[in-house]
Amino acid sequence: PRDYTFKVTACNPDGVWNEKGASLSFKLKPYFYQTTWFYFLAVLLVLLVGFTLYRFRVRQLRAREKELSTQVELRTRDLKERNIELEEAQQKIRHSKELIEVKNLQLEEQSEKLKELDKVKSRFFANISHEFRTPLTLIMGPLEQQLANCRGKQQEWELKMMLRNSQRLLNLINQLLELSKFESGKVKLQACRHNIIPFLKGIVASFDAVANKNELDLTFHPEEENITIYFDPGKLEDVIFNLLSNAVKFTPAGGKITVTVSKKPTKEANFPSGWLEISVCDTGPGILRNQLSHIFNRFYQLDSTYEHHQKGSGIGLAIAKELVELHHGKIDVHSREGKNSGTEFIIRLPLGDAHLKPEEIVEPSKELYKYKNIKEIPALDMIEKEPDVLLDKVKIDDSAEIDTPTSAEEDTPWLETGKKHHSCGRRQCRFPGLHSRIS
Repeated sequence: PRDYTFKVTACNPDGVWNEKGASLSFKLKPYFYQTTWFYFLAVLLVLLVGFTLYRFRVRQLRAREKELSTQVELRTRDLKERNIELEEAQQKIRHSKELIEVKNLQLEEQSEKLKELDKVKSRFFANISHEFRTPLTLIMGPLEQQLANCRGKQQEWELKMMLRNSQRLLNLINQLLELSKFESGKVKLQACRHNIIPFLKGIVASFDAVANKNELDLTFHPEEENITIYFDPGKLEDVIFNLLSNAVKFTPAGGKITVTVSKKPTKEANFPSGWLEISVCDTGPGILRNQLSHIFNRFYQLDSTYEHHQKGSGIGLAIAKELVELHHGKIDVHSREGKNSGTEFIIRLPLGDAHLKPEEIVEPSKELYKYKNIKEIPALDMIEKEPDVLLDKVKIDDSAEIDTPTSAEEDTPWLETGKKHHSCGRRQCRFPGLHSRIS
């Protein structure tokens, strides 16, 4: 927009130009956006927008600052509360540690007291068992003599009942003594290398009479006739005898008892050279599933639902387990509920001698199972520390007698001379006086 002048000059046909010409002056108005007021308004608008944005930003920053301050305050308060809680927790932990230390001291004291009580209990069991065993043995000797000489059936029946119950009591006393030895750590493994088949065959054969009497089919099935391993004859005999006794006791007439022996060359962590498996299986009533896990506990007795079951002491299987583990082996039981469902005890003994310590290996004896019945056992001398409980020259039968030394000093050289001392068989002829003196 500005002022403009339009000038015009003309000429005639002759070509003569008008020097003055004509002119027209005019002025163009500017567009609205080119006006001063528009520029003013635009600048004002820009300033207003800028100020507004500034205020908005300031307000936003202040709100953010306030929010951050609130969060910081909340976090600070939370941290303070947590610190307080941590301090309280630390105090509780310290208090708990103090209580635990006190409890540990009390438990240690109680443990020591329990150990001492356990030792006292073991000594009591051992002492009372020795005190019971000596007169019981003296009772059984004359009973056997009376039974051999009796003629009346009623007297024979009464004597047999007395002898049978005496033997049962003696077995219980022997088990208590064995248990006390385990608790005191006096039972040591004395393994020798032998062919185990004749040994097991002899034990099984000793049950033939009672199996026939109870109408039981007792069989022995070895996989091989010669299986040589390291084992302690006396201790393994106790295990097998206990299992067979239970099988005979719990199997009804017409049932079967099977003893099988086999080698398992498969190597496992506990049996690097393989193992020997001894199975004692019967067709008696099974064991309830909820009782299987307790079967080897000390003094545990099965809940019997059959009339022919007999109550036991609950010690035999516990001792059997201890003796098998003393051989570095394992014993398991498999059974099903129900009549004639059967029970199987499986003993696994390691092959080779890698599992044995040098002090656990001894020289093999000449005969492992020499006597099969009570009449084959020769005479022995029973030595007791209290000679007043023995009768001078008491006759047990024609081949045995008891002499009484007057003091412990006198009986020690008597034992050392080796005067006709022999091992005893399984039945009531295991005279405890000799064992109590040696042990």
